[in-house]
Amino acid sequence: MLGILREEAAFEAEARARDAERLESQPELGLQGSAPWPRTPGAEPEPETVPVEPQKGGRDPVAQAAFPDIEDISATLEPIKSKRKTDEGQIDLPATAQERNRSFLRGLVIPIALGIVLIALYVAAPQLSASLPALEPALTSYVGLVDGLRMSLAEMIGR
Repeated sequence: MLGILREEAAFEAEARARDAERLESQPELGLQGSAPWPRTPGAEPEPETVPVEPQKGGRDPVAQAAFPDIEDISATLEPIKSKRKTDEGQIDLPATAQERNRSFLRGLVIPIALGIVLIALYVAAPQLSASLPALEPALTSYVGLVDGLRMSLAEMIGR
């Protein structure tokens, strides 16, 4: 039994080593070098600037040097509804949370509304065929189809 467990552990180790060798890399992104900030606590280099009193706005001059200015970042952002130009043409920007919520509601309301219309048509079929005799063949076949589906469902449930 111990031998089988050892063989299984060796097999798993070999499989993981093979998987690790197959990892893809993307050197064109330029991420091979070290990180632009320290990853471990306490490894942060000492600032080379002389301590300066905070400016009028209350910003720390060292923090200003470490991070880009928010106004510079905001100026480079694109409007939500714009398209991004690429070498292949223009692509749409990703949807915002509000647009995703709208599409979710649309995807929920449309099937429910369609179901309500179909149920109302089934229930009102006798009155509609009496008032509009031209629709009688279509309504009769629709009611027959729905009744057949109801009977099949009742048989599946076991009633």
